[in-house]
Amino acid sequence: MSRYIHMLAAFGLALNAFGSASAAEYPSQPITLVVPFSAGGTTDMLGRRLAKGLAESFKQPVVVENRPGAGSMIGTNHVAKAAPDGYTLLLATGSSLVVAPAFTQTQYDPIKDFVPISILAASPFAVVVGKDVPADSLRALIELARSKPGKLNMASFGTGSASHLAGELFQSMADVKMTHVPYRGSAPAMTEMLGGRVDVMFDIVSAVLAQHQTGGVKILAVTGKQPSPALPDIATVDTVIPGFEAVSWFGVVGPAGISEEIVTKLNKAIVQVVRDPEFQALMQRQSLEPVGNSSREFAQIITDDLQKWTRVVKEANITP
Repeated sequence: MSRYIHMLAAFGLALNAFGSASAAEYPSQPITLVVPFSAGGTTDMLGRRLAKGLAESFKQPVVVENRPGAGSMIGTNHVAKAAPDGYTLLLATGSSLVVAPAFTQTQYDPIKDFVPISILAASPFAVVVGKDVPADSLRALIELARSKPGKLNMASFGTGSASHLAGELFQSMADVKMTHVPYRGSAPAMTEMLGGRVDVMFDIVSAVLAQHQTGGVKILAVTGKQPSPALPDIATVDTVIPGFEAVSWFGVVGPAGISEEIVTKLNKAIVQVVRDPEFQALMQRQSLEPVGNSSREFAQIITDDLQKWTRVVKEANITP
């Protein structure tokens, strides 16, 4: 028995030594970065810029693999089931790791099945109204909605979408009632707003900035804790409704089980990309805010967001 125990101990030491060696040599082969959306969108753009930066840093190819479908859940589930060796990563969004699990049964657990590495960029939502809506401030919008319960139409890019949940949180905290009208994405919702058929919408700043600048719509507030760099003169919702925050983020995660040494290497390389002046300029053009935080900070954001949006889904009785 003693000899058997010594053999097990020796085997354990050998595995530890192998793991350390693997971490020290990482990466020694190409890395796959899964983008759970089609090519051409914001997430894909961020993924390709990150892949370029990581490849330069690691001296290894970083291949972007688009795996769209089921509102990003197909690509997300693929990474959840991948080997935890650091060679398959996911460019995750709040939609895939927080919003989807908050209102539907996913094949993955957003907390147990992933290790957060770092957030690349974030964007608050803009509180947008049609140009003919008689409200030129957030307070005026709240007063208008309270005077006409259920009469204002609130567009979103789909039931259970981040846009929808931000609107439901706003209604709850502002004590107003609007009628939710879901669309198949941001673009058709904006088309309806420009046509005067919907009154209010919550969308990321980059998606509505051009229409605001040309007078097609009015942005009354942004939903982050700080004003958006793209809209420095627009106040936050928090100034009128204390404690309100709704932010869309883009971050890198890997399957649970990746060693701490590899996570540290990846975090350092990602933060280096985020701090690069070229990346910062790209974020400014896209009306995104660069982040580059720690794995621990990212994990806390996922946990906090999941609790918040799960509560909103339950209170608003949202079903898929």
